Amino acid sequence: MKEARFTIKELEKLFTLWILTVYHVRPHNAKSMNKFSPNEMWNKGFDGDENNKGIGFPRMITNTEIFNTDLLPSISRTIRHGGVVINHNKYFSPILNHFVNRKEKYSGGKLSNRNQRHDFKINLADISHVHFKNPITKKYERIENTDLKILKSKPSLYEFNQSKKKKENSPEKVKHNYAVTLKGKSNLKKEASTLSARKAKEIKKEQLEKTKLDFQEDSPPKIQPEIADEVQINITPFKTKRN
Repeated sequence: MKEARFTIKELEKLFTLWILTVYHVRPHNAKSMNKFSPNEMWNKGFDGDENNKGIGFPRMITNTEIFNTDLLPSISRTIRHGGVVINHNKYFSPILNHFVNRKEKYSGGKLSNRNQRHDFKINLADISHVHFKNPITKKYERIENTDLKILKSKPSLYEFNQSKKKKENSPEKVKHNYAVTLKGKSNLKKEASTLSARKAKEIKKEQLEKTKLDFQEDSPPKIQPEIADEVQINITPFKTKRN
């Protein structure tokens, strides 16, 4: 099992062949199937038998491309300058420029402050492009990935995520992240040291101002010169006794 390796596309191909050549032609044991294969039950449903009337063939699909696109999963995004970002991938086409930063409308037709969101169809098996449902023409527009490597290789979303994860865990990336972390810690240490010195300086300044204020409050009040001139000092002359 450790040596078994398949890509997603190879597995899908093998699984499809198994359904067509084995599953659909093999009799089923379920009571409702009556030992018939899925192919035989399908034909009975259309053609009918002695117990059931057939429903006939349904209306045929004329445009298989639109039908297949309709079945793809949807995701909504606001359109900005440069395109849209879906699953960490950027997609752009000049068609999107007409819908950049469009505002939503209330029922009365008044514009809101919120940007309008548009539907995109994504193919998880091929992320080289997405499909944009043009609200004016009501048709799908192909919007391609801006990464030329992805546009050429056409990977699935799973393959893209695995490749991204592998790059993030590579020795070069780990070494780079470690260097960035060390640089960040060094910058934080310098910033903390600067803040500590600044805080210590502010505290010292506050203490000096407080000490100066306390000294001024404890010192005796000084007599103003104009007040001192008006102060009368009574001096009793010293008398000496004569013999």
